[in-house]
Amino acid sequence: MNMKEMIKNIVRWLVKVSANIPYILAVALGVVLFLTSFMMDDVIVLKKLSDLLLDLSASLLSIPIILYSYEVVKNKIDHSRNKDISEYVKMNVDREIVTLLKSLAPLIMKEDANTSRVCELLKITKSKAMKSLQDYHPLVFYLATDWGCIEDRFMDMIASELIYDNLSVEERNIFVKIVRELRNLDYLTDPKFFRVADKEDAKLFTIQGRNIDPSTKFEERFLLMRKMKIENTAMVIGFNDIKHGKYKVSLTTPMMGSAAVNENIVESILNIRSYLEVWLDKRGNEILLDSRNFRTRKTKNRDRLERLE
Repeated sequence: MNMKEMIKNIVRWLVKVSANIPYILAVALGVVLFLTSFMMDDVIVLKKLSDLLLDLSASLLSIPIILYSYEVVKNKIDHSRNKDISEYVKMNVDREIVTLLKSLAPLIMKEDANTSRVCELLKITKSKAMKSLQDYHPLVFYLATDWGCIEDRFMDMIASELIYDNLSVEERNIFVKIVRELRNLDYLTDPKFFRVADKEDAKLFTIQGRNIDPSTKFEERFLLMRKMKIENTAMVIGFNDIKHGKYKVSLTTPMMGSAAVNENIVESILNIRSYLEVWLDKRGNEILLDSRNFRTRKTKNRDRLERLE
């Protein structure tokens, strides 16, 4: 321990002691009055004064005990409350993070399992992501996500006083950067980047899930639909949170097939991933969802997402 750390420890000790000086003085005075009353008890003339000093001594000794007990209970309640608030904040933030990861992963991942895709996303290289984005078909469905909706949820989260006050300055900056990248991603995935297909893909188009099923939990996502021979009828073929089948829809949306891959899309995805990695590192590589803990564990071969019992 160097001199600087020693001085800091001494200062902390003095501050701690100074905070307890009133209690120490009360106890010391209470003991002095008790001993004085005990010595005066044998003198009949001073009997009443002795009783008075004894009462004062009892008061001085009991007050610190009562105050100390109050501080102990208060600190315990505050600790429990702060822990609940911290878990609430982390759960809300992590829920949005998982939603974002699940929305990003299908862009450059082929695996069906969400856990697998999320873990792969956390370690994929830029070149592999670019190749996957070029090869993965149908590209239009996976790019057709309303990133503005996810951005709005992140903005609401940052605007929440409870959440904002429980984030460090660095964590706040992380989410500001994520919002900036989401805006960039929203621009890069604008429909104007898509071209109309002239082959089999022309039977495909996208539509927001809430237009098919208002109860969908993923209102920011689009469905991939296949046009059928029956007029104004299409089939859901590209998303699993809405039952696959035939639906009556308005086919005013242009048929779209593929899109030119913009390298900046991959750049934005990897930037968002790097910001999320900082958040995970700062929060112990744990994701809290509905009081269930998930931890990303790094191994030699791959990252794993495991539930903690």
